Amino acid sequence: MFNLNSAPVAPTPALRRRAERMATGSAVFGAMGDVTLTDSAIIILFAQMIGAGDMFSMLTTSLMPLFNGLCVILMAWLAERMGYRRLIIRSCSLSVIAYILVVFTPFFGSGSVPVVMLIGLLLIFSVLHTAYVAGWFPLLDTFLTKERRGPYLSTMRFSWQLSAATFLFLAGLFIGKEPPLWKLQVVLLFGALVFAGRIFFIAAIPEFVVQRKDSFGFADGLRQALANKPLVGFSAYLFMLNLAAYGTLPLTTIYLKKYLIAPDNVIVMISAVTLVGMLL
Repeated sequence: MFNLNSAPVAPTPALRRRAERMATGSAVFGAMGDVTLTDSAIIILFAQMIGAGDMFSMLTTSLMPLFNGLCVILMAWLAERMGYRRLIIRSCSLSVIAYILVVFTPFFGSGSVPVVMLIGLLLIFSVLHTAYVAGWFPLLDTFLTKERRGPYLSTMRFSWQLSAATFLFLAGLFIGKEPPLWKLQVVLLFGALVFAGRIFFIAAIPEFVVQRKDSFGFADGLRQALANKPLVGFSAYLFMLNLAAYGTLPLTTIYLKKYLIAPDNVIVMISAVTLVGMLL
């Protein structure tokens, strides 16, 4: 379906800019699907509607960051051997299948079966997403110059956060105050289809010629990273920050739903506010 064996090309200025646009498109389309499935009130409301308790509902939002941390080094090793673009396309293709299966979990029996399937599929999606993360930043290095790094990354991040926030606001307007299950399924299915756009944008990025240092391997890079005290310190800071703050949104969602009896559309819109805060 995608030409993964094309010959590498020289990174001309025109091709670099085209690659930047394609990479931004992949971030925008991928983020709209990502936040809907793993980082918003949509998936929590969906999980509770198919019978998940509070613990499993919160677990749905914790799997992706957990496995991003646990599997990223292994996936980085795999990316070096398979190729960044190839790994991203294949992992995202499998992610779309897992995503679509999530939408149809309510039809797979009754009781705890849909809940177990939901957690299992989200686990698979999270591991595959780690493969995307492991390949994404090295892929950027194949065409992004040092001078363009700051302007590009800031513009790209602003673009995907704006699109994801807009998508969640529109989803909140669509589902209404007391949505039936099928409306949440429609939002998730649309999120899966939008998420698939990431594959086509990544496939449109050419394979660039990259000069590699044969003497600098994966183990060397890992040792250098561990020896970099500012990097290790910043990693520890992020660990403590996320440990303290990452559960705020899912916990707030459950609190709004069960104790403040807030309408579901308002809860979804509040989850979009976190992205608006990042934009500001």
